[in-house]
Amino acid sequence: MDDWRRFTNKMLFHARTHLQLWQQHEDTMACVFRDACLHSMSKAYQSLLAEILVVYQVRVSHLPDLNEASLLLQKKQKISSELTYLQELEQKQGWLSDLQRAYHESLLPAFGESGAGINRGGLSLKIVDESLLTTVVDMKRVYEALVEFVTYSRNYSLEW
Repeated sequence: MDDWRRFTNKMLFHARTHLQLWQQHEDTMACVFRDACLHSMSKAYQSLLAEILVVYQVRVSHLPDLNEASLLLQKKQKISSELTYLQELEQKQGWLSDLQRAYHESLLPAFGESGAGINRGGLSLKIVDESLLTTVVDMKRVYEALVEFVTYSRNYSLEW
């Protein structure tokens, strides 16, 4: 668990650093620091999932997503209130769904102003919604919510 905890902390530190750099260079390097921040926060979230799994004695060798984490717990016939809560957060409109959507969209190429996708050789490429988490203030809100949940989750697992 300590290794996952260290990795979560490292990714949160990277996200905070990218946020600070984005704030300093908002006009020239916003896209670079936004994407780096999204990447770091997404990896911190996945690392937190690994931390939660380890508490339930599930061996984790890579960064899981929420579906995989849930399946691993089901195989052990265990239930995690943290994962249940995170599933609800991913379903609702809020900081976690914003983070997930913005991160996944940042991995796709953007294709102009229209709302349509482009189909090349059977591969459909989605247009990126640039309106999601495009300001330092919005990203900071999501970062703070993630940090708050990491802290809560760690405190909760200490009660075991």
